[in-house]
Amino acid sequence: MIRTQGLSTRFMVSGIVVLSVLITVVISLITSYRSEKNSLISMSFQMNSMYASKIAGTVNELFISEKSSMKANAEQVAKHWAQPEMDELTAYIKRSNSMFNTIIVIDKDGIMRSISPEMSPPLMGKKITSQGTLQALKERKPLISEPYISAANALVVLVSHPVYDAKGEYLGFIGGTIRLHESNLLNAILGQQAGEGGGVGASAGASAGTSASAIASAGASAGTSASTSSNASTGNGSYSYVVSSTGALLYHPDKSRIGQHVLENPIFSDLAAGRSGTKRITNTLGVDMLASYSYIEETGWGIVSQTPTSIVLEDAKRPMVHIATYVVSIMLVILIAIYWLIGRMSQPLTKLAQYAVMLSTTKSLQADVPRIHTWNREANALHRAFVMAFSRIRTQLDHLSLEAQTDALTGLNNRRTMDKYIGTWLQREIPFTIMLLDLDHFKQVNDNYGHEKGDEVLKFLASSMRALFEENHICCRYGGEEFVVLLPEADEGEALRYASQLRRFMAETNSPVGRPVTLSIGIARYPDIAQDAEMLFRSADEALYRAKHLGRNRIESASNAVVVS
Repeated sequence: MIRTQGLSTRFMVSGIVVLSVLITVVISLITSYRSEKNSLISMSFQMNSMYASKIAGTVNELFISEKSSMKANAEQVAKHWAQPEMDELTAYIKRSNSMFNTIIVIDKDGIMRSISPEMSPPLMGKKITSQGTLQALKERKPLISEPYISAANALVVLVSHPVYDAKGEYLGFIGGTIRLHESNLLNAILGQQAGEGGGVGASAGASAGTSASAIASAGASAGTSASTSSNASTGNGSYSYVVSSTGALLYHPDKSRIGQHVLENPIFSDLAAGRSGTKRITNTLGVDMLASYSYIEETGWGIVSQTPTSIVLEDAKRPMVHIATYVVSIMLVILIAIYWLIGRMSQPLTKLAQYAVMLSTTKSLQADVPRIHTWNREANALHRAFVMAFSRIRTQLDHLSLEAQTDALTGLNNRRTMDKYIGTWLQREIPFTIMLLDLDHFKQVNDNYGHEKGDEVLKFLASSMRALFEENHICCRYGGEEFVVLLPEADEGEALRYASQLRRFMAETNSPVGRPVTLSIGIARYPDIAQDAEMLFRSADEALYRAKHLGRNRIESASNAVVVS
């Protein structure tokens, strides 16, 4: 390729990328792989196993406590089922239990009897058909649901207990929802513990027998720790997640993954069978992991604590740390240089691209092509093409816009523009008066003087209308020798005054054919005469017809107010 001016962007970027790859390859070739593989993997399994067992025991005890509490709440709800204090009781239960985001009471027909706090839009009194609700109504027993989308459009788990009255009749159920993407006691525990981490170097001394009441106190003080631990993994890459009995993720440091199914994960089959253990796996994202997992009997869930194998084996590369330090420094300098060069090269192209996008907006005709200063020949050529193309487009669009809105002969607004004004005023219910004008005996003008003179008469009438009417009056050519004037907010008296001025001017002024050419005018007002455009035009046309029939050179109103020459 012969370069006449500047360098091509492709050549420069390609050269920089090739140079970076070569440097990376050289660094990779001098890196050796030595490992204490077996001992490191064994230690990681042990630490992850201790952590998973601890969390599984904690969560299991928590749900035992919550199910017992929900049973007691169900007994209280049964006593107040038909009483006004139901909402206060529900609110009290919510305040005293930080595990649940929402406390709900639903009757046997699926109708929301009470909720705390209220949702937006309100759900009180509405029939709820979510998966968890239907399952609770069908089974009529204490249960912990699978994740589902609630009526409030949130991914939740429902812990529910049936409500029976003193006679043993089923009334409905009380439930607490745990929003998996939001802050609550369960997420606070999982997020806080994940921050402590498993894997190599993690602390595993916490007792697995923590009581549910102690957990509640710790969770309440944790506040929103779950929401702040969206990246809850340790510095060595270890992290934990919770999977349901159907393979759905209930907790994960990456909140965007909550609700996804991981049925293909090799660990899931063991957890589904109620087994705990350790295993080296390739997870659903294709990452080699050292995983320990523990089954939660109360819920059927599984706690998985895992560490990327590559991170565990990083300790084997310690002899190369000093070399890596130099490499990182070199790569940093190279990356900064690449970033600066590409930024300089792409800046003019970015400006032109942004301008190209703006061409599709309504502001495109007001904005000029941006100036650029660059030594890149493609950018310079593209800029010149933009300037020329935009100049032509602006000229053509201006011409087309004018043609689309005006009558070519008279320069007045055309029928399309008239319809647009009428439609807008009718929609906004703005009163206005329509004036329908017709030149008397115009066919004789064309027959006696020729069509060129006839056109001059039409242009003469148009110029007279522009001179005699106000700026806010819409003057239009309706077709042939018919014209329309729209007077917004004008009453019939005002319209008659303007119509009289125009009629008198035309009757007393010589036209291009050497004599006056008179007008007949029909007037109708919205909304006095008609409620839509069709009826309004029909009324004005009938008034015009009367003016013609009664001798021409006169004005007739649809309301029978008459001005005669």
